[in-house]
Amino acid sequence: MKILFAIDDNAISSMNLSFVKNFNLTKNSEFWLISVIDMAITSSPEILSVGFQTTNEIENSFIEKARHNLDRVRKELLTYISPENVQIFTELLTGSPASRILEKAENNNIDLIILGSHYHSALERFILGSVSSPVLHQSKRSVLVFRNN
Repeated sequence: MKILFAIDDNAISSMNLSFVKNFNLTKNSEFWLISVIDMAITSSPEILSVGFQTTNEIENSFIEKARHNLDRVRKELLTYISPENVQIFTELLTGSPASRILEKAENNNIDLIILGSHYHSALERFILGSVSSPVLHQSKRSVLVFRNN
């Protein structure tokens, strides 16, 4: 079984990952932990007004936080599964999160995509966009969406 976890700063990284014990994992099982940074967001005026000096500083901050979250989720996964039974890959990507998740799933023949969902109002979804919705509706793979309140 090949499972892709799409990790962002809040949704899946704060989830209790103990449910992975219920998966039928074999020696060939793979976990793909990916985080996608939308660099278009890092140059928005709202982000620049928060006290960063340059777009480069913002990008570095996003990258550092994403790497930290990937490492944290990887360590948590290892508390529930045996590393001898599975391979764990971590990858930090840039671009449109939904597009990159779908692309990674297709290119690696993923069986299950797991991602979190934030509760946003209709206005917030319009302004911020959504990652889980296009992944859910456009994926040719099974998708599991966890809702965080």
